[in-house]
Amino acid sequence: MKKIFAFAVAAALCGISVSCGSDDDDPNGPDGGNGGPSAGPVVPSQSPSNFGGVRLMSVLDDEYGYGSRFTYDAAGLIKTVTDDSNETYIVDFATGTVTYREYNEEEIWHITNTDSGLITSVSSTLTEHEESGVVITDVTWNFSYDSSGHLIEAVYEERGRGNSDWMKGSTTLTWSNGLLLSAYGTYSEVYEGESDSWTNNITFEYDNAYPNAFCQYTDEVISAIDLDGGIEPFMFVGVLGIGPNKYPTKIIDNDSQEYSDVQYSLNAQGLVKSEIDTSHYGGGYSYSSSVTYTYSDESAAQNRPAVAPSKAKKHISFRKQRPSSRK
Repeated sequence: MKKIFAFAVAAALCGISVSCGSDDDDPNGPDGGNGGPSAGPVVPSQSPSNFGGVRLMSVLDDEYGYGSRFTYDAAGLIKTVTDDSNETYIVDFATGTVTYREYNEEEIWHITNTDSGLITSVSSTLTEHEESGVVITDVTWNFSYDSSGHLIEAVYEERGRGNSDWMKGSTTLTWSNGLLLSAYGTYSEVYEGESDSWTNNITFEYDNAYPNAFCQYTDEVISAIDLDGGIEPFMFVGVLGIGPNKYPTKIIDNDSQEYSDVQYSLNAQGLVKSEIDTSHYGGGYSYSSSVTYTYSDESAAQNRPAVAPSKAKKHISFRKQRPSSRK
């Protein structure tokens, strides 16, 4: 039976009473308790995305300013989600839909969810008005979770109406003791008569990792998992499950053997204030970039000293680029 998306958002993340920390987590973090945030259970709340009394408002690249932005209505429910392409998705609780529109495109999602508020499926239609006529693409997502509320599988399918174009993808996430260990995705597509397939094989490491007190998904983790389309920003606000109970410090792309070292600046609640990624590529080349997180109430934010971001010339995302010729 289909459930209204308003309930999914209202119950998301903190409405799910789960503890992010495992029994052997060090509650004081890698600094031995010298001023660091304390790990703890997620605080149950009637509000969505309520990370211990604050709501996530934005996750933005420090150099270029792009990223994800969120707004909420007077009741604290998610109202809009804007992605890093500056596309804004409008949530309509009355109809259980999410809608995106711009001058020549319209996309409408219909969503189902579990009793605890996690999204289980998305069925969407993208309509594009082009000079040659109207192009319609149907997209479906199906999500599965473990008993703790971790996402364990995401299955994606996209098919064009009136043509033979299609794309399929499946991503499996492996967890142990509250830690995300790996993400493995397989993808295939036919576009304008050309076939292609590829994989995304990622592992996560946690050496000297801070506890993730509210199990928030972070930018580099979401980028490395690499779910397709506009669904990714919704991971930040908890409707696609809880994140790992520690912040990963290294993310490895096993296909290319490239990797990223990740550093964090945390506020007094243990939430990320800034995230600094140093990506290492072949030939000894490396590049650093950073993002900043903002929340609805910054009054209690007492930051750790942040590591100064590199003054690099341009941004290079850790996200793998689709090897297809499709633009």
